[in-house]
Amino acid sequence: MGFDIEGIASTEAVGEYFRNNVWWWRPMAGAIESTCSDLLTEKQKQGLYYNDGVEYEDELAINIAGRLEENMDKLEVYVRPIQEQLNFKTSKGVEFEYPFSIENVKAFIEFARHSGGFKIW
Repeated sequence: MGFDIEGIASTEAVGEYFRNNVWWWRPMAGAIESTCSDLLTEKQKQGLYYNDGVEYEDELAINIAGRLEENMDKLEVYVRPIQEQLNFKTSKGVEFEYPFSIENVKAFIEFARHSGGFKIW
């Protein structure tokens, strides 16, 4: 299970498609929501967490990329509470953790910047 993010009118190959499995996407979505909350509608905020095809138009995609880039040094601070909320341990001691990496964010930034807008499926 994962999140397929498709570019609407990509300007380069990097903007055609971005994918994260559910474990990697949830912290990414949290980083986007935390840094771009004032840019997103309520529908777009919710749409970050579901595969409903919510649209993020070209100008917004470019602004999201810019905002993530501007906040790169703070992203782990934004994401840590989200990870703590999502991570869990089963009664048998198996741990499930939602990973986060700056490299993944950089890949998403490049995608968003060249996507021509995107939809999350």
